Amino acid sequence: MRCLGRIIAFFLLILVVAILPCSLWSIVLWEIGTEPSTYTDTLDSDVYERIAPLSLPAFADGVANSEDDARELKIILHIIQHMDEEDWERTSAAIVPPQWFEEEMQRNLSGLFTYLHGDTNELTLIMNTQPVRERLEGSGGDLLVEQLMAELNTWEECTSTQRDDFTAFFNEQTEFIPTCQPGPLMSRQIEDGLYAGIDRLLVELPEDGRFDLRRQLLEEDQASAEEYDRTFQEMRRSAVLTDHALPIVIIVPVMLLGLIMLFAVRTGKEFFLWMGLSLIISAFFSIIPLFSWLYSLTQPIQDATSNSDSLSTLGTQAFLEVTRAIAGGLTTPILVVTFMMLAVGFVFLVLSSILNTPQPQQVQQIYYVPSSTTPTPTPIPQAIKGPTGSTASRSEMPAADVSVTPPPMEQQPPKTEASPNAPSGDTQTFMGDMTFAPLEDDDDGDEW
Repeated sequence: MRCLGRIIAFFLLILVVAILPCSLWSIVLWEIGTEPSTYTDTLDSDVYERIAPLSLPAFADGVANSEDDARELKIILHIIQHMDEEDWERTSAAIVPPQWFEEEMQRNLSGLFTYLHGDTNELTLIMNTQPVRERLEGSGGDLLVEQLMAELNTWEECTSTQRDDFTAFFNEQTEFIPTCQPGPLMSRQIEDGLYAGIDRLLVELPEDGRFDLRRQLLEEDQASAEEYDRTFQEMRRSAVLTDHALPIVIIVPVMLLGLIMLFAVRTGKEFFLWMGLSLIISAFFSIIPLFSWLYSLTQPIQDATSNSDSLSTLGTQAFLEVTRAIAGGLTTPILVVTFMMLAVGFVFLVLSSILNTPQPQQVQQIYYVPSSTTPTPTPIPQAIKGPTGSTASRSEMPAADVSVTPPPMEQQPPKTEASPNAPSGDTQTFMGDMTFAPLEDDDDGDEW
């Protein structure tokens, strides 16, 4: 029965080792990933400096996809994609300041996660685009066109076929844009197209500076407001349900550990041994995904550096910066919890090795001491017959129990008691309570 309990406990230990690391990662990922402070405190200014240059091309791409004729915006995107990353970062910083972008993103992310956790009933995703609009209308727009044209002039001269492709593109006959310098006449047409593209962006930016992200999503996906509201409400219900159900994730391995204690633990030594092994193995498997994840972050860097598309390179670098920042936020709590589990596990193993295995208890031999008033039965010798009238044979007579030999008893002298009918005077004791009194001479002097 004891062996069966240990076999069951061993399989329960395998379940604990498989479930406890998953529970730990689920709790940490959810708490860190849905906490607004992760993006307000963990993501520093360098991360937003990587993300800010992508905002203007993303906005231009959204407008170009929503409009039927937005060839000017496509030219802007085509030239930006072939610019050097550092050149475009300097150019975009004059239009989209990284500090402004950081403030707006943190405010909207905080509002989004507050809504998902059920702390507020209204979802507000609005960016103040007034600083960007002022820069595009002023010197920022002129600087953008100047930098894009300077990039265009660094390209090789177009062949006759490529010039025909440019002509077909402006005549709305093709969507292909060659990467070459088309010449002075065509370059002037491209410059006018760039100014037209900036005007198109200004039209899409609200004059009051309140850019509604919800409305922009509705325009891009051609969905109704009711569908988007329903989608956000479902996301909110799922998030609230996860917040309430998350403690169950850690209760399951605790219950399994309790079953291990029930089936296998009988002493303090076994308790510390099973608990120590469970904590150490679970902590080891909890650290492995962290190192594998950090190693995988170095892989896209090679693809980003070898890609000729500057927007893709910037997007990959921004993704890596965000992922590393979040990974840094995840690393601290996971390492703290795993090291605590390892420390407690090793302490338990040390205690299990120090404690001695309890010796099995010996059964104490019990002696029966008869009472002094109880007569001790004397076995009848074999040569003497039993009492008269007894028909019990030798085989039927009970044998004396020699398995337990009582210790010798100290014989005490029997107590004597005077007979109640005896007269007063000297008495002599003989065989128990029998008494004899001396005879007195009668009055007449006769002999006795």
